[in-house]
Amino acid sequence: MNRLLSWCALVIAIAGFLVAPAHAQNIQKPSAAKRIVRVFDFEEQAIHGDPVPMHWVRAQDDAPIRHRPGFPPWNHAAFDLTISHSGSASLKLPTQGGSTALEFVPGVLPVIPGGDYEISAMVRTTPLKYARARLVAQLCDATLTPIPESEQSTALLGPLSDWTHVKVQIPGTFPKAAWLTIQLELLQQSAFPPELESTVGSDLVDRAEDISGAAWFDDVTVRIVPVLSLRTQHDSSVIDAGTTPLITGIVDDVVGDHLTATMQLIDIDGNVRDAHHVEDVRPGASIRWEPVPPEFGWWTVQLNVASNGDPLAEESLDFVWIPTPANLHGRPRQSIALQDGLNVPQKVLLDLLDGLGAGAVDVPFWIKGSSKASVSESIPQLTYLLEQLLARQFNVTLALESAPADLAAELRIGDDEVLDALSSGRKVWSPWLDEALTRFGQRVRRWRVGDLEDIDLRDPLDIAEQFVTASKPLTDGVLNPVPTLPWLAEVEAPAALDAVGVSINWPATMRPESIVDLAPTWDGVKELTVVIEPLSDQHTDRKSAAIDFSKRMVRAWQANPHRIAMAQPWTWRTVRHGNTLARPTPEFAVWSRMGEHLRGRRIVGELPITDGVVALVLDGDAGGAIILWNEWAQPNQAELRAYLGPDEVTAFDIFGNSHAAPFSEGVHKISISESPLIIEGVDAELARFRAGFRVDPGHIESTAERHALELVVANPWPVAISGDLQIVAPSSWSFTPQTISFTIAPGEESRFPIETAFGLAEEAGEHTIRARTRLVATERYPTITVDAPIELSLTGIELIPSYQVRREAGGDSVIVTLLVINTGEEPTTLMAFAQAPGAKRQQAPISNLPPRGAAVRSFVFRHALQDLQDADVQVGIIESSGLGRLTRRTRIE
Repeated sequence: MNRLLSWCALVIAIAGFLVAPAHAQNIQKPSAAKRIVRVFDFEEQAIHGDPVPMHWVRAQDDAPIRHRPGFPPWNHAAFDLTISHSGSASLKLPTQGGSTALEFVPGVLPVIPGGDYEISAMVRTTPLKYARARLVAQLCDATLTPIPESEQSTALLGPLSDWTHVKVQIPGTFPKAAWLTIQLELLQQSAFPPELESTVGSDLVDRAEDISGAAWFDDVTVRIVPVLSLRTQHDSSVIDAGTTPLITGIVDDVVGDHLTATMQLIDIDGNVRDAHHVEDVRPGASIRWEPVPPEFGWWTVQLNVASNGDPLAEESLDFVWIPTPANLHGRPRQSIALQDGLNVPQKVLLDLLDGLGAGAVDVPFWIKGSSKASVSESIPQLTYLLEQLLARQFNVTLALESAPADLAAELRIGDDEVLDALSSGRKVWSPWLDEALTRFGQRVRRWRVGDLEDIDLRDPLDIAEQFVTASKPLTDGVLNPVPTLPWLAEVEAPAALDAVGVSINWPATMRPESIVDLAPTWDGVKELTVVIEPLSDQHTDRKSAAIDFSKRMVRAWQANPHRIAMAQPWTWRTVRHGNTLARPTPEFAVWSRMGEHLRGRRIVGELPITDGVVALVLDGDAGGAIILWNEWAQPNQAELRAYLGPDEVTAFDIFGNSHAAPFSEGVHKISISESPLIIEGVDAELARFRAGFRVDPGHIESTAERHALELVVANPWPVAISGDLQIVAPSSWSFTPQTISFTIAPGEESRFPIETAFGLAEEAGEHTIRARTRLVATERYPTITVDAPIELSLTGIELIPSYQVRREAGGDSVIVTLLVINTGEEPTTLMAFAQAPGAKRQQAPISNLPPRGAAVRSFVFRHALQDLQDADVQVGIIESSGLGRLTRRTRIE
């Protein structure tokens, strides 16, 4: 190793001798400024006998020269002549336990200041269980000292059965950079960098190691790439309909090749909707483009630069294009939790918050890594931001997410133990907090304590009581304080929290409608915030995530908390020329547009359309609206056909795009997709009248007798209404009476008794009672229909049909099988049957089926597959000593 250091010093001296004359002679294009700087193909074993390539060393633990625990000296990287991506050789990094690394030493490969360097490689591995491979590149200064901020790493890679191309790029923003170094690594879990652990599957066993296996690297390539930057006319990247997007791109390049550039406008589905090509790109000059997106939403601009047809570099920019806000009814209930502290462009931050239409903001104050000094230094920035937010009438929450490091050290606790820090008493924590309480206590009421990830909710009562105790001295100097504790939606909160604020985290793993079911458990809380966790784009595509988020937003609104919140829907990016710009996510556009439709309204009912379709009625100062989407209904059944009012009715999607709802034959017709639609301009009272029509009870037994029901009709108008109902469906049921006249006082509801009966062939499951209504309220309405769901089933019996095809010489036969389960408490005797079109009815007894018992009966329709193709076979059971019967259908496909 000493010989290696001496050799590196010689290289530095030679490099200095070679490079210095170039600068003295003012050469405009340095000799190193070629596009491909170096290719390591590892085909050099014939010219020297070392087991590793020239200028590469095994970066293993080698005391006293190198101390590197976890990289044992027995792991020997070496040439491998049995596996390669190209040529005949590659580099193999094996493991026999522990990690393995191979380093290209600094002082060999000089870099040009201002040049962006891309380092790429082909990688493959054995079927590793725990270990992972990665490529790392870093810059060093003239003294061979690494520049830590320049380090770039791939994700942790593997297992990779095929050769995979990976790359990293180091920006040319380090003026002291002189040399490039590269590391090829095979890491066990103990050596995983913390910032990369999230890129590895969660099924890894903690600290387990592979004791055999390998990674191979080949065709390691270093090249200089153009430096690209993109921006819109607004640093927030939020553009409203009154402005055409203006995209500015800059291409910097130190090589000097002829370059071409193409900008593409890409929608959320990944489709290219517009493009702009520049044949001759001058380095440093601006490329300006004004695309006109065909619709509102989340867009990506992709800039691709090539030379002689070869792609060199690409850069992308996300922006949202949204309608100009119009609905100003009521205070918005949406809240945004800022995540980046205060060291961000505050004007851009305020522009983002204005574009969202939010009404509340969580501002982080105590953050991870803070100290007494950093807390004190942040006060001026915090003061400016709070003044701006309060002037805009935002409700502000100051978040104490992590105990300052020096306070935690003084108390000998972890920085995640914020409750313990505050429980230590005001005399202890006051140096870290008193200045903020003095400055902001009279104007900021809400103080959130702790981070949900750090709060142990295994003993909810203990945590709640500790929080109430700890927050008391914190809020003594706060006017009308609302101390707030993060909580999990699925964990029931103790009564001790009723007098404070609770911010419940609603994880993306829970169904959107689950928050409505949980809402009653939080009725007593003084101030409730529901924090929506969006689906990560690592788990689903952008559009699906946006659709899911829109549904969660609506369902959270339906739960009616004091506010709904989300983590900031943007990230930050810094372009080469110094500006820090926002990069909004699709959820930004959804939050902005859906919030405008929800604001000033509440969800007052649900319209029954068809199974699998959600249709929620809104009403309030902003007027009536309906939000609807298709969860699982067949597309041909997912349609709203109803008279929605005399005025024009407009449908808006989750990004604010609109179209008029078609009106024909006296009804509006709207196709319903999986993405929510907001229907504006509806007659609110009429929609609530429809939503309030129901049948009681909503379930009846499938028995051969007449069933007593009540039709419930509500009057949402401020005047008395009158009219009549004529029951028209299900057409196979009989109703007595079939027509009902009514007069109902304002705000009241009336119940009308009816009887119904149906035949043996009536299928179990959801049905709809439909009535035609002639109605007079504030106006005389045209004849409309109202629907009410009702379920038909048989208590104590579950019936599951299936079928199979049996191949036979005379024609294929169909075997229909019934699984009958007795879910009741008493034995039962039944008759099972199956009726196929054109075939004789078959039946078989089930005698004395015990409680929780099951029976299987099969019916064979010989040589009937051709006749039964795409037909329904009716199956069911009949009680032998009662009136019950249960019928279902199974389709033969």
